Amino acid sequence: MTSGLTAPRVVAALTVLVAVIAAGTVASGNKRDWTGSAACGSCHAPQLAAWKLTAHATTAKRFSGKADTKCLACHGTGEAPAGPAIAIEVGC
Repeated sequence: MTSGLTAPRVVAALTVLVAVIAAGTVASGNKRDWTGSAACGSCHAPQLAAWKLTAHATTAKRFSGKADTKCLACHGTGEAPAGPAIAIEVGC
């Protein structure tokens, strides 16, 4: 009984696998992009509604849209140097 795995088939399968992984990495984009709280609201509508009543929400309205690394440490998604951090009432 033979498995049907020949060297060319294995090489072809590995090539496809690498291409799929690479495409996913490129498609994920730059993790330094600022998502914005509205993006979180698509899944977390009640939390977004409550957040809109906080001081952070009114400050976010003045945000210029430019990603500033000193702000992203707390206000970005997983931007803290030590890894992702979660802070209640801080936007995405």
